[in-house]
Amino acid sequence: PAVKAVGVEFFGLENFEIDAGNASNAIELGGFMKRSRLFDLKVKNFQENGLLGKGLAGVSRDFVVLENIEFKPNGSSANGMTFTNGTAPSGRVRIQGCRFIGPNNQGIHMEVGVNFFEIRECIFDRSNVGIQLGKGPLTWRNIIFTNNTFYQGKIGIAFGNMPTTQTSDLALHRNLFAGLSGPELVIQAEFDDKKFDRAIS
Repeated sequence: PAVKAVGVEFFGLENFEIDAGNASNAIELGGFMKRSRLFDLKVKNFQENGLLGKGLAGVSRDFVVLENIEFKPNGSSANGMTFTNGTAPSGRVRIQGCRFIGPNNQGIHMEVGVNFFEIRECIFDRSNVGIQLGKGPLTWRNIIFTNNTFYQGKIGIAFGNMPTTQTSDLALHRNLFAGLSGPELVIQAEFDDKKFDRAIS
């Protein structure tokens, strides 16, 4: 990756254009990153992920902040951001005002269940799936999706499987879905409306 930071505190990156040069990932972050913030970036020419978070987590009440970042991949099979397993449990991440320029595969892909995650005021443009939450039954806690726009893609938000019964405090507020060819929100396997209603706050 062009930028890699793992387990560092007070990490900041602002007002840069990051060209991955057709590498798999443009940015890789991981571990506990106390009071870290990426702001006002343009990320382009990546093949797989604009940002790969491997067990990325904030500390205590401090969130890792990813704000006002534009992702433009080299090819429609890439993801804007992917969050996966690492040395820390994924959580306490705030994604705000980011733009995922398509066509792309998934704007944001969460491969693992997360705790305390916010996605606010983002634009998902021509994504196969705007936000993909896992493939199997995972636990999601304290998740907020608010004021996002999903434009001319296929699916807005997709849960790969019915969330576990430990899932709680899922909040979806004032999101705009425009010109999608598929559903705005879908549970792709084992849907149970009563269980899902209990998870939604």
